[in-house]
Amino acid sequence: MSNVRRVSKALTAICLFSSLLAAQHGGHGGQGKDPVKEPAKEQPAKPAAKLEVIASYPLKECIVSGETLGDDAVDVEVAGRRFRLCCKDCKAKLTKDADGYVKKLDEAIRASQRADYPLTTCPISGEELGGMGDPFELVLDGTLVRLCCGGCEKKARKKAAEVVAKVRNEARAKQAGSEEAKTCPVCRKDAARNGTPQEVLLGLHLVRLCSKDCLEAFRKDPMKYRQPAKGPASRPDKGEGHGDHGKDPGEGRGHGGHGGS
Repeated sequence: MSNVRRVSKALTAICLFSSLLAAQHGGHGGQGKDPVKEPAKEQPAKPAAKLEVIASYPLKECIVSGETLGDDAVDVEVAGRRFRLCCKDCKAKLTKDADGYVKKLDEAIRASQRADYPLTTCPISGEELGGMGDPFELVLDGTLVRLCCGGCEKKARKKAAEVVAKVRNEARAKQAGSEEAKTCPVCRKDAARNGTPQEVLLGLHLVRLCSKDCLEAFRKDPMKYRQPAKGPASRPDKGEGHGDHGKDPGEGRGHGGHGGS
């Protein structure tokens, strides 16, 4: 019996010891198993630079009087467009011939954005630009859009937001790796020296600012820091959207079913 008792005590001791071990692993189902390791959390992706769009105003003179625009220039909105005038008195004359001044402003916008225009095909038809003569140009939301012919104008205006987004996104992508985009235009230092830079699209020209202070300075006078774009020489303007076509937009240019669609 003594042997039986010894074995019984030994078994009891083993059971107690096992229970203590299980308790030390605390609250993992009481099974004494190793705690389940949680999967490593994925590191959040580095945030992409936020893009701010600033409408470029290319004129340095009052569109009405021709006077040089100074610090006291006045911004007014006429016919849904922003104009910068030398004084408030010019607004009345601007309002009387709003359509004429809008055309004049758009001519200046087109000329200033051609060098940075990123697309080589029509955003409506997919046709190569220049394959049917000079591209048909128009301004949508302050942005130059080039079409293969006048027959695509109606669709472009109908899908203005989509077309403009496509042009802007492509302009951003094409200039992202340029040497100019690596330098903050305000302080002339590395745009990424403080981390992810603030990206601004001025018209169709991409700039990167290294700090909030530089961004604020740029917002106040963006054209002061605008570097001349390198690109094809500007061609003479023939009026909004018509390039050298000399045709009514609805006629198209041998474009099949696009005209008036």
